[in-house]
Amino acid sequence: MRVTDRGFAFAALAIGCHLLLLVSVAAMLYRAVDVTPWRQIAISIGALPLLATLPGLLAGRRRAMLWLSLLLVVYSGAAVTEAVASGGANRLAGLAALLAVVEIGVLPILSRRRSGGPPEDRE
Repeated sequence: MRVTDRGFAFAALAIGCHLLLLVSVAAMLYRAVDVTPWRQIAISIGALPLLATLPGLLAGRRRAMLWLSLLLVVYSGAAVTEAVASGGANRLAGLAALLAVVEIGVLPILSRRRSGGPPEDRE
């Protein structure tokens, strides 16, 4: 397997996790019993940061990946809190936490590849 193939696999994994995280966050918020207009606004606001970073992630921009790494910490924390608070009954929250953690793990690898990696002569 060549380096470019590995880079493509990491990029596909990050984009797949990002899209699934976006869907799971929206589904988690829509799953509530009372879907009012205010809740729909909250869903839109909750999904907006993920949507805003999607074009940069698709284009492979390093800056978008770095910001997304910081943003995913908040999403993973919220998802873990929701999963624990529901006593494990909210499986979407567990899925969202898993996706956010996997994407957090993949993004530094991708951003490092985009920057050309570390200098070789550094000690």
